Amino acid sequence: MTVAAAAVLLVLTAACGGDDDDESDGPRPTTTSTEPVTLPTLPPVPASECRPADQSDVNTVLLSMTNVNSTVAEAFTATQGQFRYIDANIYDTDGDRDPNPGVWVFDGPALFAVSDSAAAHSDALPDGRTLGLAAADPVPSALMACVTAATP
Repeated sequence: MTVAAAAVLLVLTAACGGDDDDESDGPRPTTTSTEPVTLPTLPPVPASECRPADQSDVNTVLLSMTNVNSTVAEAFTATQGQFRYIDANIYDTDGDRDPNPGVWVFDGPALFAVSDSAAAHSDALPDGRTLGLAAADPVPSALMACVTAATP
């Protein structure tokens, strides 16, 4: 018997009640916790590690935006594996900042929108979440700290 088959057998045995022939004991007690789950917080990225995005990448993001009068500022970048992230604030023509910064990612030369606000402002771009990426992943979250620290 392989290890995988033994594991499946063990799970099935446990799920079906195992070897317990005495069903008169009633349902087995379960335990639940009402304590909130606390997710670890990422330490802030030191300002010295915040890399401003290259202007050519910023220009590519700007060209992808549906409203040509919108702009991005406080743009920062980081590369992880094959992906190059751009996190930035999005401003409208009146200079009002979108409350949710945008997260875009380059996979080679292709640009994808990762965050909801990036997708809303660059709605013709493919969805970066199809690559298994999320705006809450560690790299974009760290970049977001850079964007927040640079926001006037």
